Amino acid sequence: AIMVGFQNAGTPLWLTIAAQWACSWKSFTPTPVIAPTVSGLIFQLFDRVEQVHGMCLTSAALAYCTIARHGISETEMQELLSLDDDALADSYEWWVPPVRIMPPLLPTRLLSDLQPYLSNRGDESGVRLVCWFHRQFIETAESTYLPTEKVRVKRHTEMVEYFSGKWSRKMKPYNPWLSERVQRPGFYPGEKLGDRRVPDQNLALVGVLGTPGSRVNVRRVRELVHHLIRAGVDEQAAVAELTSVEYIAAKFQAGAGYIILGE
Repeated sequence: AIMVGFQNAGTPLWLTIAAQWACSWKSFTPTPVIAPTVSGLIFQLFDRVEQVHGMCLTSAALAYCTIARHGISETEMQELLSLDDDALADSYEWWVPPVRIMPPLLPTRLLSDLQPYLSNRGDESGVRLVCWFHRQFIETAESTYLPTEKVRVKRHTEMVEYFSGKWSRKMKPYNPWLSERVQRPGFYPGEKLGDRRVPDQNLALVGVLGTPGSRVNVRRVRELVHHLIRAGVDEQAAVAELTSVEYIAAKFQAGAGYIILGE
């Protein structure tokens, strides 16, 4: 079936995705219908991932992976998912942990299943980042998990809240679904908000900007303004960040001063 499909599709990417899928088949697995196009194969891949990991977790995680400017780390994905009430509620179907975070193993398993289709990146932060390894994955993920302007704005806004540290050391209210899951008998009745344990996002992680031994928050410098612009909901915040002396100093210290003009 794969060789026949390859003769029709004729692209190495199609063959790569189909072969990776075939590696998971058992001897008793009925031969599935294989989409004749690359985008169709990617749709089928996303559908299988949703069946294993759930629609809410998958849609949020793959949206973040797609819109991140320079890629996303596994830790960042886990913390972003901790701020997504629908993803949390879905993961709390059978049990509610004592802290309001996404269980770290869930995004780890998701990224592991997608590993053949991801590339590793690095930046001055020293953190390993992942991103899609081919443009067609980006395009298919955008059409699947960012189908409307409203959804795109929502996801960029969530990235803004994370990289600005909006919910660091603060209690974030639950939406109705998460409230229902958390407040079930035997868990935490009456609890309406919780600390999602996300980090501070100060421009200087260590010391004072511009001084010996100081360390810049490269991830904030690389991502925040990008998402403020894409979200388009708070132009004043974007301008304030762009024109602040601290941001400009951090940008140059991170070796990315040339990007300011483009922003």
